[in-house]
Amino acid sequence: MLYMKENGVLIKLDSWEQVYSRPNFIKDLDLKDKKLKALVGYYKNEPPRKCGIKSCHSSHMKGGIVITEDNFEASIGHMCGSKIFEEKFDVLIKQLEKEVDFEIYKEAVASRKARVFEYWNKAAALTSGKNGVLKLADKILSLRDPLVAGRFAATELARMAANQQTKVTKEVWVEKKKKELTEEEAKSGEKKYRLETVVCGQIKNTEVLLSVNNLNNIYKDDIEAVIHALERLDLQTATPRQIQNIGLAASVLDTRLDTAARLKDLATEFLTYDNLYPMYDKMYSMDTVSRKDLELYETLIKQF
Repeated sequence: MLYMKENGVLIKLDSWEQVYSRPNFIKDLDLKDKKLKALVGYYKNEPPRKCGIKSCHSSHMKGGIVITEDNFEASIGHMCGSKIFEEKFDVLIKQLEKEVDFEIYKEAVASRKARVFEYWNKAAALTSGKNGVLKLADKILSLRDPLVAGRFAATELARMAANQQTKVTKEVWVEKKKKELTEEEAKSGEKKYRLETVVCGQIKNTEVLLSVNNLNNIYKDDIEAVIHALERLDLQTATPRQIQNIGLAASVLDTRLDTAARLKDLATEFLTYDNLYPMYDKMYSMDTVSRKDLELYETLIKQF
């Protein structure tokens, strides 16, 4: 982004040629014995820009357009400006950076406020039907609740989600092969058994259980609340702080909608009896799992 200040008003420029063509701009300025008069431009996140100081010419990702006291203009990197003009440059660029951020937030708010109707339609698509995100969120919450899903299942599913694990394993007794028998076991002539861990199934999309993927919070806090705020905001009377706060949230609204749609699809696949059954299979033969836990989990997943 590239901004210049004209008569006290920040203007977003499309090209650096608009800077280079200014009558007093010098691409290769010797700043020896020159003093800073003002900061009239700001750039950030541009392709690395060669410093306009004759003694530097390094590329910078962030900096300003300065005016010296003899009215020469130059592009100068942030670090170079701080080194040469010291505190005065730091104060001026921080102030200009705040003004630029405000313009960015205001632009984000205005552009998204014009799309409120579109956003409400997308929100409605997320929440409608039997697999609406809020209904899915309630089901996920029940799987995380030991009193509803049973202590073992709730704990084990949470562990799988945290470890990004999908395979479900259980221990089964298998007959020992001849080469595995001890000398005494071989002499007895009886079959001997050992415990072996085997994969009994796979539970897909366990990541929907993670707190960071909480569909209820994403929808209510990051989508619905933001659309309401955009709808109510009056750009003519809003304070800079209001615009900044809403602008921050509005700038990622499209991303949050996409995230919610992706998680909705994952949760729909996750919340099925067939997908969650392998955990029941694992629990069924475990002496350490209570029958109450088993019944709670079975009852819950049959509802899905």
